[in-house]
Amino acid sequence: MDQGWVLGGALVCPWHGSQYDLETGQPVSGPSTCPQPRYQVRLREGIVEVRREQEPGDQVVTSETLARVPAGQLRGAGGEPSVGTSGDGLPHRTATEVLFEHHEMMRRLFERTLATPGDDPRRHELMRTLASELDIHEVIEDAIFYPAVRLVSEDVEIAYAEHGMLADLLAATVKFPTASPEFGEHLRALQAAFLHHAGSEERSMFAEAQRLSDARLRELGHELEVRLDDERTSRFRRAFREFKLSLLEKV
Repeated sequence: MDQGWVLGGALVCPWHGSQYDLETGQPVSGPSTCPQPRYQVRLREGIVEVRREQEPGDQVVTSETLARVPAGQLRGAGGEPSVGTSGDGLPHRTATEVLFEHHEMMRRLFERTLATPGDDPRRHELMRTLASELDIHEVIEDAIFYPAVRLVSEDVEIAYAEHGMLADLLAATVKFPTASPEFGEHLRALQAAFLHHAGSEERSMFAEAQRLSDARLRELGHELEVRLDDERTSRFRRAFREFKLSLLEKV
């Protein structure tokens, strides 16, 4: 958004043209339906100070919210459950390890798709794989990880909003032929949005998630891996994604 411009009292997103009210952060024209965060800004002694305003429903982590975390799920709390193990007897990976690995896989998918010539049929197949993995990533985070870390992280609502923006950008990207300049432009914008989202999660939310006990993080990691496998292998889910992509590509 730092590369956007102001038009008629609204900030225009340079990626997909959505416009946001400068006063409220709410979208005034689409395709985005997600509001932008607002900040208080002041200049003091030659230094620009920025503070994000609390929005209705914003998550704030306090001693009271931490006290609502179920017993045994906070790091250092008494009565932590035992660590689960995989079929080979090794401890399950933590949720942040599973999600970081998936982030890395999608980073490589973006790079490979952009590096593949537009007239190469493999570019279309790579894009469909990338679209499917982005959808799966949103599903598993929304269903498992975000609800689990909501009480220990203030970034969950922002992450949900960023998922909405990524979905909007993906829908705008796949409608273009993969050999067209418009496709390349939109794919680079989608990549930039994803890199921002993944990097922000890894720097902030993943660190805040360490407030949870190791056993809880490994329990969540196991749930994420099971759901990943299920999303990738379920015949119904694959058919649904294929149908959704086919509709978007024909818009």
